[in-house]
Amino acid sequence: MNLELDRDQRQLADAVRKGGQAVPPGGSGWEVLRHAGVTAALADGGLVEWCLALEELGAGCHDITTVRAGLAFLDAHPGEQLPDDMTAAAAPATTDRDLLLCAAYAVGLGRACLEAAQNRAADRVITGRRQIEYQGTSHRLAEAALDLALARIAVWHAAWYEDQGRPDGHAAPAAAGASVEAALTCAHTLVQAYGAAGTSDPDVVRLYRGAYALTELCGSPRVLWRTAGERWLATV
Repeated sequence: MNLELDRDQRQLADAVRKGGQAVPPGGSGWEVLRHAGVTAALADGGLVEWCLALEELGAGCHDITTVRAGLAFLDAHPGEQLPDDMTAAAAPATTDRDLLLCAAYAVGLGRACLEAAQNRAADRVITGRRQIEYQGTSHRLAEAALDLALARIAVWHAAWYEDQGRPDGHAAPAAAGASVEAALTCAHTLVQAYGAAGTSDPDVVRLYRGAYALTELCGSPRVLWRTAGERWLATV
C-alpha cells in the first residue's frame, strides 16, 4: 500500500475543500461535491477517493447523508452514473464500506477541531506567553495530532484493501474506532484551548457536538474496538 496520494487524488481533495466554501457548515455534502465538480470522478474512483472527499466534508461539518447514499447507489448499480439529486434518511452505518466513509468524515471533523485548537493556542496569551508555549498545551496538541494521523492511516489502509477486492474483516471497525476516538480527543483539546470562552463560541460548540454525534453515526469506540477484536479472533 502506498501512503502517498497521487496527483488526481490531491486534486480531488483540493476541489472538495474549495467546494465546501460555497456551502455553509451543516449544509448538504452532496451539494459540496456538485459545486466541486467531482461526482463523476468519484463514480469512477475507488473507496479511497470517497474517503478523501469525506474527510474534507468532515472538516467543513457538512451533512453526509446523501453522500453515503451515493456510494450505496453505486454499490447496488455498478457501472451506472450517479444521479444529479440524491435523497436518503439519516441512519447509522450498516456496512463496512459505509462505516469507512463515516470514519473518514470523523477524521476530517477531528482535523477541524485540531486546527482550531492550534490557532487558538497560537493566538491566546496567558501571563505574557502564548498558550502554545506551555508544555501541557503543546503536549495535548501533539497527542491529538498523532491520534488523528494514525486514524487517517487506518482508514486509508482499510479502504485500499476494499478497493483491491480483499477486504480485511476487522479493519473497518478498527479504523472507525480509531477515528471516532481521535475526533473526540481533538474536540476535548479544542475545548481546553478555548476554556470558558468556548461555551459561547458557535464554531466550538458545533465541532464539539459534531464529534459526539459520531458515536451515533459509527458507534462508540468501545463497541467498535470490541467488534474489531471479535472479527480478528474469529480468523485466528
